Amino acid sequence: MNASAAAIAARRSAAPFIERCMALLATRVAWWSVLAGTCAVLLLPLFLVDVPPLLDYPNHLARMYVLAFGAHDPILSRMYAQHWAIIPNLAIDLVMPEMLKLLPIYVAGRVVLGVTLLLPLAGVIAYHRAVFRVRSYWPLAGGLIAYNALFILGFMNFQLSLGMALLVAASWLRWRTHHPLVVALCGAVATTAIFFIHLFGLAFLAVLLGAEELAWLWRHRSDRPALLARLRRHGLIGVAAFLPPVVLYAMTPLSEVGAKMIWLPWWHKLLWLFEPFMAYDGALDWLAAALFLVLVHAFRHFARLRAAPGLGLALAVLFVTYLVCPFVLKQTGFIDARLPLMMGVLAFAGIRPVRLSHRVRAAVAAVLALTFVARTASLATVWYAHNRDVADMRQVISSVPPGARVLVVSVDPEDVPDYWSALPRGRAIPSYFRIDFHLPALLLIERKAFWPCLFTMPTQQPLALLPPYDRIGYPECQPPDWQSLVAGYSVHPVTPSPYLRDWPHNYDYVLLLNAGGAGDLRRFLPDRLALLAAADVAALYRVRPIGSAP
Repeated sequence: MNASAAAIAARRSAAPFIERCMALLATRVAWWSVLAGTCAVLLLPLFLVDVPPLLDYPNHLARMYVLAFGAHDPILSRMYAQHWAIIPNLAIDLVMPEMLKLLPIYVAGRVVLGVTLLLPLAGVIAYHRAVFRVRSYWPLAGGLIAYNALFILGFMNFQLSLGMALLVAASWLRWRTHHPLVVALCGAVATTAIFFIHLFGLAFLAVLLGAEELAWLWRHRSDRPALLARLRRHGLIGVAAFLPPVVLYAMTPLSEVGAKMIWLPWWHKLLWLFEPFMAYDGALDWLAAALFLVLVHAFRHFARLRAAPGLGLALAVLFVTYLVCPFVLKQTGFIDARLPLMMGVLAFAGIRPVRLSHRVRAAVAAVLALTFVARTASLATVWYAHNRDVADMRQVISSVPPGARVLVVSVDPEDVPDYWSALPRGRAIPSYFRIDFHLPALLLIERKAFWPCLFTMPTQQPLALLPPYDRIGYPECQPPDWQSLVAGYSVHPVTPSPYLRDWPHNYDYVLLLNAGGAGDLRRFLPDRLALLAAADVAALYRVRPIGSAP
């Protein structure tokens, strides 16, 4: 038998096996089993680390700790007070403090992170089912972007709001025709809930529903009676559902904040389009993004792709908004960076490969599954290795007494680029952003010490600084460069730090992040600072009293 005949025989013998596998995967039990496996893989990294390397996450935990216990703590109650208002960013602030009455803070945090991972995936699946009326494996591939750049930045409320928006949109599309009154009433409740989770989720919901409605109106533009009936009926449902959050927004502190805007260079816009696939492993992340684009292009080229009604319009609106949107607006950063993730989840929720042969489906499923497992395994490795940084940070700050005032500064990438290029992957998203500078929140959680960067923005968090700590705190700040201590002001204008003025009088300790890049630590301001403990991740100094000898 020649080689070609052997190959043909091998393919024929494999065909029944592939067909049996496809028939098995077509069952409901198999679909639910694959979903359960996907969720289990996504949650596995949460069992490997106490404090995952997510930028804002330690800061959020510290705020939850103060909200849960601060009012009755003799030390924390002197620093912070609860300041509740109508704020469209309150999901974890409402839930987690209550959880801390039952669970340790790091366990409760990981439970909420698990929900933050799975809720957008549930929304993708529900929206896909509502649009296409079939149970498909394609939306399960949305697990590929569960660990994305914004999740790693710790934008938990934003992620939760995307999942809720997709779930509400799915329910809306399924029930609005047969139960309009119920949809209007439940829609008002749902939009109000999304408003308090995160304002961007409400905007995403409006884009999803508005694009679908406009697509229907365009398809039936020649049928004037049907057009007017649809506009009247669905317009009333939409007004009833979206009126409560519009009224609530007028009552928020955000409505009174000036619209100061900051734009980043154009190449950020190009790079950040790949945010849905960005994590800690640059090469693997870009490979996953390329694989997704190739698959979607191939499906479309060979007419094997169906799209949800209005999908093109929704993606176009999100993309144009992304291009014109600033990076900072109304005291909130990463405004434009949120749009690519919306486009990413919509790509998995709103398209469906169709008419694929058994072999093609098996090959696509195998490639996507391997990529998903590889990305999650890479992330799990980074998280497990991050335990070392957490342990070292705890050891460095172990001598800080309760009530101490700790100034945090950092050895920045601009200072020692070679050092930063060799850092553990858990301290940055490659080519995107550093994610290490909120780890000093452990000072508050574990030492009850004051540090100036706790999230206490009145437009975003229900927590306020009390005098005299309000003079030496600066909410949502990035720790200034360590050379700022020498200058007495921030040497990087993009990280304003007014609390640096007269810092030797205002602080008891200085914590230097990424101390491994600082060289001889004992030679750093020896007349002002006394080195107490050091590791690569950080070093702790005691501030010498003014006039004392080194």
